[in-house]
Amino acid sequence: MGLSEFLQQDKPSKVADQDEFQPIKGFYTAKIEGLSVNEPNQYVESEHYKLVLKVTDTLDGDPAEGRTLRRNYLKAEGRSSKDSKEKKVGNLTDDLFTWKLELPTSSVETFEQGFEMLKDKVVHVRAYHFAGLDGNKVQMWVAKSEADVLKSSKTVSSPF
Repeated sequence: MGLSEFLQQDKPSKVADQDEFQPIKGFYTAKIEGLSVNEPNQYVESEHYKLVLKVTDTLDGDPAEGRTLRRNYLKAEGRSSKDSKEKKVGNLTDDLFTWKLELPTSSVETFEQGFEMLKDKVVHVRAYHFAGLDGNKVQMWVAKSEADVLKSSKTVSSPF
């Protein structure tokens, strides 16, 4: 059968969403997949840094191995506040400090050149979710130190 015959005989069916987004909640070990500089896009109106984590182990909570967690940080001085929840460079350096990771900070250029050093570093997070204003689920996460994860999680002993 050729493409023409297929198109003539085809009976289309509705596409089902089999991979509906299900947020996760719990404590996790993850690897840093990357940190990059990104141009403005439909989600973030300013130049920003994008951090991508891949969950490697579920320490306590919903199973999530292989899940990806992302965060955008505006390429702007300061930290988020009550008035502005958007994460900024200060929030990025706070997350790195919590994970005992450092980047050179003598200039923006050296800071960004250091991003490659973070690839595959192991980190810990607490993930949670809530219903957004539109009713859709919003996935969030917080950087955690290994000690904090061990104190907070109910079933974990140190794998290190």
